[in-house]
Amino acid sequence: MANFSFDEPERPTKAFLVVIRFAGDTDRELRARISSSGPAVKATIERIGAGSCQLAFTSGDGSTFGWLVQASHSAHDILRELQGNAGPKHGTAPTLTDDNVLIVEIGPDFSGYGLSRAWTWLQRHPPK
Repeated sequence: MANFSFDEPERPTKAFLVVIRFAGDTDRELRARISSSGPAVKATIERIGAGSCQLAFTSGDGSTFGWLVQASHSAHDILRELQGNAGPKHGTAPTLTDDNVLIVEIGPDFSGYGLSRAWTWLQRHPPK
């Protein structure tokens, strides 16, 4: 059991872009992966961000997507959660070893166009 103290300062939150590409050799395999693992990835991202997250983009076939998430964890901790290495209490892993995962912290200097949901989320959750 973790030993928490209310005297410890709260860890600052950071904004991350989490990009995932499901592995699959055929369209049928990819559709199966999206159906079976997509909801688990979404639930994990929502838990990590305590609800402070937004789907930033999805590829046409749905196999590649990016989530914006605000969390007090490190990028490595987020990766461990997605790989299911954070402990048995979280159940099975949302991603598999053949999947591709990239987690990047977003700093205060960012720019772009399009992806209106992502930009709205970034404006409401500005990186520090």
